[in-house]
Amino acid sequence: LASCRVYKNLELAEVAAKKLFELEPENAGNHVLLSNIYAANKQWEEIAKSRKLLRDSDVKKVRGKSWIDIKDKVHIFSVGESGHPRIREICLVLDNLVIELRRFGYKPSVEHELH
Repeated sequence: LASCRVYKNLELAEVAAKKLFELEPENAGNHVLLSNIYAANKQWEEIAKSRKLLRDSDVKKVRGKSWIDIKDKVHIFSVGESGHPRIREICLVLDNLVIELRRFGYKPSVEHELH
């Protein structure tokens, strides 16, 4: 399914997604990925159908988590979390990392950044 997104093959994505929904009915990621493929192809009605199907099902999207090591201690946090006692320090480390990456010429590809 991810390859269909990269190669912009909507028809094959729909076939693959249908099979994945049968094989992994509890995997919300397949629904999200198909919705993102629809978005990349400006299929707005299909996005709405896909998201409604996910909302109406018992399938729940698992919240993303990240890990960062600060002074030999691993800190785990979830997407959008701001309650971590060292969130400012974590954000500072991540901001500095982005600055360094850009300094070395890194340019992120935002083509596939849909949710």
